[in-house]
Amino acid sequence: MRSTRHLLAAACLLLAGGAAPAAAIVGGTDAPAGKYPAVANVVISGAFGCTGTLIAPDWVLTAGHCSSLTGASGVATPAAFPPASFSVVVGTTARSGARGEQLDVDRVVVPPDYLLTVGYDTSLLHLTRSARTAPTPVAGVGFEPLWRAGVLTEVVGFGVTSEGGEPPATLQQVRLPIVTDAGCAAGNGGFEPRTQLCAGYPEGGRDACQGDSGGPMFSRTAAGGLYVVGTTSYGDGCAKANAPGVYARVADRTLREFIRATAPKGVADAPAGADTRPAETYDPATGAVTPAPTRAPGPTKPATAAIAPIATTAAGFTTAVTTQRTRRSTLRTRGLRFGLRCSAGCTGRVVLRVDAATARRLGSPRALGAVAVRRPAAGRSTATLRLPRPLARRLTARRGARLRLEATVRPSAGGTAAVVARTVTLTGR
Repeated sequence: MRSTRHLLAAACLLLAGGAAPAAAIVGGTDAPAGKYPAVANVVISGAFGCTGTLIAPDWVLTAGHCSSLTGASGVATPAAFPPASFSVVVGTTARSGARGEQLDVDRVVVPPDYLLTVGYDTSLLHLTRSARTAPTPVAGVGFEPLWRAGVLTEVVGFGVTSEGGEPPATLQQVRLPIVTDAGCAAGNGGFEPRTQLCAGYPEGGRDACQGDSGGPMFSRTAAGGLYVVGTTSYGDGCAKANAPGVYARVADRTLREFIRATAPKGVADAPAGADTRPAETYDPATGAVTPAPTRAPGPTKPATAAIAPIATTAAGFTTAVTTQRTRRSTLRTRGLRFGLRCSAGCTGRVVLRVDAATARRLGSPRALGAVAVRRPAAGRSTATLRLPRPLARRLTARRGARLRLEATVRPSAGGTAAVVARTVTLTGR
């Protein structure tokens, strides 16, 4: 009989009046501070809970069985726990929540199709206020290469490191390759490919386990961008051979568009010409890990450094991004203030990036943080992009660091997106 991870410990927790926990990490390592600031520790009824991801400033993505009133009993229904049952902490690797940003929930959304099924295992928690921590969105249209079979992903969670063990004090990370749908179905009864995908090694040894369902499966682009492509759902025990773990297929059309309809800023489509190749792939036949080539074959998009601070689309829509030379102390304590000008109503996503060498020194992705900006009409908006304090301290320890503020802006009336950028040099103390 199949043993689902989020049900294994759930029976005991139900007796205590709690909700379902979920899978965590076996065979992983401690996640460095600042590497995954958007990972959320979701506490239910003040006692235990799940993992999630801050995908938009005011939305956290987690598993359906974490939010469903009947999830712990194994009967999937969209009836959710009251919002007051949840509390969320982001921006920390400490299971205790120390040094993290604490947030409350005022709305819980479970897909209506999460009913008497193992599929559709996802839910969304709306926060009472926008988080200061930078979100990591779900991969949208154009990012399909990031969740194909063979892509090496990063699965993160707060739960136990061995089946039936105790949870560690620090957030765990493990790299797992996505397996084919056929391989997933062979190792998991009831698998359905529309809302589920699997990841794991043929020999086992590394996997998710009890204690953190709803946690993110991240996929990284060759350029260093980090996106959510799955959330931990269930599996047959933990880290068994030929039994890959099952994840909600949140980047594919069915669940992605449910998420977009509920939390529009929680899904990021790929800009035109973006490099969406996965950073690394895995060959199960040889065990070889292959990084993406330095340059994709054929015509390429102009180098990022050539993107102008002012852009005009074919339809005549104009946008520009502005900043000033920024003191290190300001970025560390108050964030980076910038302006975005549009010739008509617009929406934009502004990302703060560093070069590859700086990212390696920081132990972070090249995209350090992002913020969404919306203008109802032509004009200029100002906004602040804040970084997690540990990451900001490491970044500003280096005098003269050069950052890149890159905005992808689309007119509200529809049409081609424009990409603009500005280089920022940190000065002072």
